[in-house]
Amino acid sequence: MFILANQMSIAGWPKDEYAYDAVQLGVRPKFLLQARSIAGEVGTTALASDSLANYALIESVRSSHVIPFKLDSFAHRPDTFSKSREKYAVRSIAHEDAQGAGWVFHPNELEGGNPETLSHVFLDAPVGLQLVFQGKTEAVVSFTVSSETLVIRQLQGISTITEMTPAPFARRYGPRGLARLRWSEVLIKAAEQVATSVGITHVAVVSAANNAWESVRSSDSARNTYDYAAQSMGYQIAGDGDWHKSI
Repeated sequence: MFILANQMSIAGWPKDEYAYDAVQLGVRPKFLLQARSIAGEVGTTALASDSLANYALIESVRSSHVIPFKLDSFAHRPDTFSKSREKYAVRSIAHEDAQGAGWVFHPNELEGGNPETLSHVFLDAPVGLQLVFQGKTEAVVSFTVSSETLVIRQLQGISTITEMTPAPFARRYGPRGLARLRWSEVLIKAAEQVATSVGITHVAVVSAANNAWESVRSSDSARNTYDYAAQSMGYQIAGDGDWHKSI
């Protein structure tokens, strides 16, 4: 399946064609779509083991909708944070059907019983976690596996959330829970927890300077989000310019 996925990534075969091939292989088409997207992310010359590791990571994260996680130690005011603790959660994100460059997190139901509460964010990796406050996504981390390392490619706060009301009205507002937390450290720690759960013992955080997006590379605040946060979590800068840590 992964050999075919690599061929698809190179050739850019239409979705309907490789969905048909998936059926011929006896696998569900969406699994082949995931494999094709992984091939595009980790490179068409990547070892099959990397592709398989990313697929296993997607399935592992998807199986845990809510990630058990203690936030108190990351609060700016731990003494008063207990009043807000129950409003937060760390949840999984796993993309179903990515095509082309990057991974898009489509609008999703984030609050039970309210399918009109949406947030939009472009994911830089196939799978990740979302920091949720009062049922709404406020920040995300996304990652891949490469050479037995969990690589954190994205740490991003959500700038706006759109709450749809009966047409034609809509309400937009910004994150409300991030100010209480060192949120990028929360997401790095949660990613480490995922790595441990799938047997990965090395984690890397892509530095702001090495980020895929020019807007991040030129941002002063991104250095706090990526570099300072990684350093404060015990990561060391390596020869590739990224932050590394054994867990």
